[in-house]
Amino acid sequence: MNQNPNSPTEESITPELLLPRAIQRAAAKSATSFSNYAGWMGYYSRSGTYGANPATEGYTITSSFEGSQWNDWYDILYDFDVAEKKAEASGKKYYVAVAKIMKSIGFMYLVDQYNNVPYSAAFDLTKNLTPTYDKGDAIYADLIVQLNAAIALLNEAGVAADPGIAGVDIVFHNNVTKWKKLANTQKTKIAYTPIGSDQCRRCNRRTC
Repeated sequence: MNQNPNSPTEESITPELLLPRAIQRAAAKSATSFSNYAGWMGYYSRSGTYGANPATEGYTITSSFEGSQWNDWYDILYDFDVAEKKAEASGKKYYVAVAKIMKSIGFMYLVDQYNNVPYSAAFDLTKNLTPTYDKGDAIYADLIVQLNAAIALLNEAGVAADPGIAGVDIVFHNNVTKWKKLANTQKTKIAYTPIGSDQCRRCNRRTC
């Protein structure tokens, strides 16, 4: 009677439990909260009856700018990171690959918005509460490496890698081909995106 089923332990947290919710949250977060950029780039304009936001109109970028993007993505990415590590420990290659692909999406959004962000030490919370910021171009380069690794793992895992994966994989329902297509799409998006003042990977110029 003293056992609380709603109090998870380290052993009870598994990739099977983490991945579906993390994937759903990543999908809900993708392509949201970009109204500031849409206004700056002329995609839409505010109504004449709408009071302007002085910070937005004056390009005043503070530490709280688009804070929900930062907080929400790192919260989601932490779940993917835990799922990836636990899947690696138990030899579940399909789960590892899915976690790597989904992490590439989250970090792509963060780098595109902030450029330099915590990456290599982002999730070592017990030892490092103030992680260093990695360069945006270095993060993008490593995301390509991680996506290649994910594709290799999917090739190794095969279609029937885990009898329960179809229920956990709420996106493609154990369709390895579609996950590899998503990984390759991510590679293309990352390879063609200029970061900060670095040279564009498409035409090798400073600007495109």
